[in-house]
Amino acid sequence: MNYLILSALFTFLLFLVKRIVVSPPLLTDIVLSLAFFIIIGFFLGKFFERLRFPAISGYLIAGLVLSPYSFGLMNFEPLNNLTFITEIALVFIAIQSGMEMKMSFLKKHGKDIVRLTLSIACVTFSGVFITSLLFFKRISLETPLKAAILLGALLILKSPLSTIAVIKESGVKKTEMGDKILGIAILKDIFVILLFAILIPVLSGGNSSAVFVVLELVGSLAVGVVVGVLVALYMRHVNVELSVFIFILAFLVSQLRFIHIDPLIVSIITGFFIQNFTFAGKEFQKVLDSISPAIYLLFFALVHALTDVHMIIKLLPITLILIGVKWIFTELGLIIGTKDSIIRKFGSVGLINQSGLSLVLVLLIESAFPEIGGTIKVITIAVIIVTDLFAPALFKYALVKASMLREKSKGESPLSS
Repeated sequence: MNYLILSALFTFLLFLVKRIVVSPPLLTDIVLSLAFFIIIGFFLGKFFERLRFPAISGYLIAGLVLSPYSFGLMNFEPLNNLTFITEIALVFIAIQSGMEMKMSFLKKHGKDIVRLTLSIACVTFSGVFITSLLFFKRISLETPLKAAILLGALLILKSPLSTIAVIKESGVKKTEMGDKILGIAILKDIFVILLFAILIPVLSGGNSSAVFVVLELVGSLAVGVVVGVLVALYMRHVNVELSVFIFILAFLVSQLRFIHIDPLIVSIITGFFIQNFTFAGKEFQKVLDSISPAIYLLFFALVHALTDVHMIIKLLPITLILIGVKWIFTELGLIIGTKDSIIRKFGSVGLINQSGLSLVLVLLIESAFPEIGGTIKVITIAVIIVTDLFAPALFKYALVKASMLREKSKGESPLSS
């Protein structure tokens, strides 16, 4: 409760500052925006963690409260000057996803994970695509087919980072179900990143040929390996100011899009390469963990601050329908993809909440398709907000129950001491 009180106090302080300094210089406004985003987002994140929700939920609420669309506590101009943060966060999220793909895990569960992921992704996409297409046609959205394809691909995603957090908080020993849900979440990220690398140039109607798209993909994969090698060399021979080095690296990788290299693919391959083919995996992960909370706080708060709250409320009915459709078709995908009764029974609740990566991709959609991007962005953010309110708690319960059922047959205690 103390964290909530502190959040309210700083929000009120921002209100007073805005009333006293009516038209501050742009630089002052940017610094104020950064400061209050960090302070209020931090306290709200801690408050939600105390309630056993992801800290990201607090960051989302901070963004919505500070949004120019809500109470007018922030102005559009300084927020628009902070969008480079979203580009850097894109790299961090993709690198961490890549680092979760360990060769030992892939060798053990690779075939099952690939089969399950393809089954769930294809079935979920079909359900969301049909539902979205009917909705977009009803509201007479421009290019409804294109919008339905993009939203269907987005809602395949599931957050690996929140999955890891829930598994750790559950108190359950390492389980097959937890491993498989995490593997599916990570493989979905990779699958959707590759899918969007193809979808965006194709649907945007540019002059990109199939050969050009393939060359861009291959080039991005190669650059990812090169970046991984450079990171390993730096950590072996220099190894100073790693936080600064990684931050600069993330910024440079985020700018590769200007030379037709996909930063998402580069980042995920970089993380995978460092984790599996260099000595630096553990140390690199440790440094990432120390930097990423502040980056994620600003990223999630900023994206939500630039989202129209009134549109979220207006589109809430279709949001709830899409969540229901995603849940039902995820269940169907599990039934098709596995014979494991425990995964079939409990797996879907671990795959419902939306991925942080979808926020990154939706920003790319908004930039590439401004005529439909705003609507897709609002729906995606609404799905994230709603699912973050209940899905982590359900997944935690499912992990405990699944572990109890597995261990019951062995006569062992499922909980760690």
